[in-house]
Amino acid sequence: MNNKHNKISHTLACITLTMFTFIATGCVTDMNTPKAIKRADFGQVRSNLYDKLPEKRSNRNYLLDRSRVGVITLADGYPESAGFVFEDVYDFLRTQGINDDRTVASAVVLEDIQIWKGDPFEQALTILYYGMQQATIGSWDNARAASQNSLFYLQDFSADPESPPLDTESIAARSLAYEDALARGEDPDEALKSFDGQSLGYTARESNFTLGYLLGGIANQQLGRPEEAADNFNNAIVYNEKVRPIVNQLNTQPYNTVLVVAYGLGPEKIAYGPDRVLAKYTPRTASDTLPLRVSTQNPSFKGSNAPTTLYPVAHDVNRMASEHIWNATENFRLAKSLAGDILIAGGLIAAHIGDNQDDSETIYAGIASVAAGVLTKISARADTRYNDFFPQRYYLVPLYLTDSQTDITLEIKDKPWTRITLRNLTPPDTNQAQFRYVSLVPTRTADNLPPTWAINPPVYTTDFSTDTNTVALPYILGGTDVRTPTDKNIADYPYDLASKLRDFYNAENIKTARQDQRGYSHAHILEGGSSLVSPIPGTTGYNRLFNQTHQPYNPKSQLLKKYLKAQQPTPEQEDNQ
Repeated sequence: MNNKHNKISHTLACITLTMFTFIATGCVTDMNTPKAIKRADFGQVRSNLYDKLPEKRSNRNYLLDRSRVGVITLADGYPESAGFVFEDVYDFLRTQGINDDRTVASAVVLEDIQIWKGDPFEQALTILYYGMQQATIGSWDNARAASQNSLFYLQDFSADPESPPLDTESIAARSLAYEDALARGEDPDEALKSFDGQSLGYTARESNFTLGYLLGGIANQQLGRPEEAADNFNNAIVYNEKVRPIVNQLNTQPYNTVLVVAYGLGPEKIAYGPDRVLAKYTPRTASDTLPLRVSTQNPSFKGSNAPTTLYPVAHDVNRMASEHIWNATENFRLAKSLAGDILIAGGLIAAHIGDNQDDSETIYAGIASVAAGVLTKISARADTRYNDFFPQRYYLVPLYLTDSQTDITLEIKDKPWTRITLRNLTPPDTNQAQFRYVSLVPTRTADNLPPTWAINPPVYTTDFSTDTNTVALPYILGGTDVRTPTDKNIADYPYDLASKLRDFYNAENIKTARQDQRGYSHAHILEGGSSLVSPIPGTTGYNRLFNQTHQPYNPKSQLLKKYLKAQQPTPEQEDNQ
């Protein structure tokens, strides 16, 4: 019998050791940010990720994957496609997991699966991205609504404003103790004064999301709501005094174009602490206060120096992620970890007693308790999923464009690799301002210089080109024209070619409209894709796609191959040349 119990005890020890090893070394979510993103090369990445989007809302990454795709699709210059992705995310975030006091939860449980919603700061950013997408397509009423929804109330656990800021561990422990007191039917504030002498509940406080207030103010201005605009702008200044010059410009100077300029890689979420139940964000791109240098110039004015204006950092995501009011509380995971400790301790005691009393049932009950406890602790591990496509900072730039030939150059001071010159962005044809989201190259280049596509003039003729006096052959025929085959564009070609071009595109399975791609514009034919839909000017994607030379088109259909072969000169023609 002793040998039997020794084997059981040995088994118990092995199970415990193995599971604790798993706790200590268990996997942590690795977001594996694609290297192309660090070069602002979004095309193939977004298209590939879109094709892999989970279809069921019960998938734990349903919202995360869509949020990631939406961010880089907007950066790549496809606002309608970004909206196709963001609408579902926005609807989910504004209706699911909202507490009675207008604060938010970091996850929603559907069909017993914890669906990622992101920490509060990620939710605010995601909602605002939908607002920026709506502003880009000229829907300022929806942009206003999204901006307002991004300003949800926050859970502030700092009872005394004079006290030092609370760290994550303190908040988690206090929150857990607070909820335990409520569960026991006690007055939580009275019951928990013995915990650290302070009230342990949170206060629902107003958001300090500066960028949300700024976009809300602009949207209200565009909709003729000056009082609401003023309220938003005032709040932006209250929470970030450095944006005062931007607000002054918005209030006193005319503008018809608004740029939100993003830079860097947002912070990374990592697990730490006992059983790794706590999470924190660590910077991937360091914060600083370097301003954005902005100049506008008509390139036809040779030799003149364009005036330069400096714009401050409007919002720092590193700082946002480090504030406890923008992070989800850890009480649930901490409670599960503590419950696991109790199960393990109780199981070990029961197994030991059973071993001493030669009681197999008690031993097996102890083993089961230990196993349940360890599994509980494993499930309490921090969720380190995060949107790794968010930038580290944002700038906001109001401009007044009057010339269709205006070049807009952006560059962060002392970061020469961030330089980009936006072309073909014409003044809006309505009374409302136009909006663009611009993503600067997020990481330092080897030579500290910007990629050539960021500063070179366009190589290809697009639907947005301002100079189409000289018409080249379509790209699929060896030229540099990538305009869609509208009646107006086709009229520029010789008749024999114009009558065949649409047939060529159909034979090559090239999609010329977003609607032909089930709502989402996939990778462009210039980068090996099947779409002819152009990103809009004034975006990083427009520059990257059209301001550099790509590989010649590789025909796939017999129809196009036969036509191209017929266009090649015969030996006699070559001899006569």
